[in-house]
Amino acid sequence: MMHMVQDMLNELPEFEDYVVLTQQQNQNYKIVQQFNNFDKAILLGTSTFFEGFDFQANGIKCVMIAKLPFMNKHNAKYWLMDSEFTSTFKEYVLPDAVTRFRQGLGRLIRNENDRGIIVSFDDRLINSNYKNFFEQTLENYRQKKGDIQQFGKLLRQIQKKKSKIQNKILVT
Repeated sequence: MMHMVQDMLNELPEFEDYVVLTQQQNQNYKIVQQFNNFDKAILLGTSTFFEGFDFQANGIKCVMIAKLPFMNKHNAKYWLMDSEFTSTFKEYVLPDAVTRFRQGLGRLIRNENDRGIIVSFDDRLINSNYKNFFEQTLENYRQKKGDIQQFGKLLRQIQKKKSKIQNKILVT
């Protein structure tokens, strides 16, 4: 999936000024170093980047979320929790996903000078019956719905007007 998105981004003229980096197996710290060295970069990665990484790039940063970070039902921890809770999804899986989602957002904006965009490809963020749990983490984000071309346009606008554009934007 990540390589498909990378190929798509590399083919679109809206992203010709951006370096698109893709997470490689056992290369997380190396890819983060590369990402931090570019002013215009997009990093495509898995949920391992939701925790424990500090992105210090000075330019516009972008976090793309392919899917909400729900625990896999085949995970042994899920089955252990299933025996402990009346409603495993509501009592454990959903709060865990919201926490991990918040951590993912925290990778982007570290201080008031940071600028960035969060892109979610998961429509459950706006169309599910549990969307309100995620909305609480997005209170300080200006939200827009759009397609990939609108995303590219938004990147260019932010680059031109860095100081005038809010620093937290979610595109779904």
